[in-house]
Order: sequence, then C-alpha cells, then structure tokens
Amino acid sequence: MSEIQGVAHLYKAKSHLELSGKSLDEIARVTGFANADSLRRSFLRTFKVSPKYYRQRNG
Repeated sequence: MSEIQGVAHLYKAKSHLELSGKSLDEIARVTGFANADSLRRSFLRTFKVSPKYYRQRNG
C-alpha cells in the first residue's frame, strides 16, 4: 500500500470509528488493512491517538 493509499484508508477508518459500531477487526477488513493490529499501529502513528481513544471522544 502506498503512503497516499494508506492515509486514504486511515481516513475511511476514522469515519467508520465515528459513525459505526463496527469492531476494529471489521473496520480493518473493510478499509484494506491486513488486520486490526496493522490499523491500530498506523492510526496511532498518524493521528497520535489510538482508535479506541478516538472513538470514545468522537463516536
């Protein structure tokens, strides 16, 4: 996955965290990440917060 694609996938994941009750595993699958751990690491590296924290504050 290129860096640009990765960022686009992260923004899609961010939207899912805000608007859906899907699990992180399911969000990872539908947004093109290999698994939830991969999504979690990328999300934290890019947005400086975990997906769980982001969902708690914005979901």
